[in-house]
Amino acid sequence: MLPIVNGLFLNAQYAEIPPQDLPKVVEKSYRPILKLLLKRQREKFLFGLTGRSIEILVKDYPDIIELINQLVKKDILEIVGSSYSNPILTFLPEESKNRQIDK
Repeated sequence: MLPIVNGLFLNAQYAEIPPQDLPKVVEKSYRPILKLLLKRQREKFLFGLTGRSIEILVKDYPDIIELINQLVKKDILEIVGSSYSNPILTFLPEESKNRQIDK
């Protein structure tokens, strides 16, 4: 039997989220979920982040990066790689695909 794996994916640049609403998303979603995981410390999670999301968090929400670091150090989160901005790669020209992966 395969083990059950929990997964989270954080994308701070969803087209549906207007940039001015991102602070609300961070406050109502990202921060509470990460703090809850830090308190529980029972389950392990795979955690996906786009490169662009990491840039936004480092610049505007360094405390979220610190929470993620704590969770990784406690072996609660395992970071899963992603392309830079999480596009549907099959729809991109080859050069753009390579930029997404290399960046």
